[in-house]
Amino acid sequence: TPNRKFTCWSVMADPELTKAFADHQAKVMETTQRIKVSRGQIESLKLECVKSQVAEKELKSLPGEVRLYESLGRLFILTPVDEVFDHMKTKDIENKEKIKKIEKNIEYYEEDLKRSEHSVRELVSQKRK
Repeated sequence: TPNRKFTCWSVMADPELTKAFADHQAKVMETTQRIKVSRGQIESLKLECVKSQVAEKELKSLPGEVRLYESLGRLFILTPVDEVFDHMKTKDIENKEKIKKIEKNIEYYEEDLKRSEHSVRELVSQKRK
């Protein structure tokens, strides 16, 4: 009948809806975890950028002919200050690009979650009819 009340029990009695809800819930949990990890990565990269800026300020006070030890894996190489600055700037640019990429991933995860929720809503509305 068209005036039939739609209850939670009628939804759970339908195996297709039950599966859709379970899949959506699993997707929500997975996506939430991915977003949390991604935000942690962003914070870590931002912290690296700040450390780099502080180190750069300190190193600018040194004379240009000074050579510094720069780590290369387990090895330390005596390097001119200008090269150290170039390496730091390159690393800073790479970190900023990684941050942008991770932010785009987060946007994708959120959009995917909205699409999943929308498909579940559509399925429920179809079952009501």
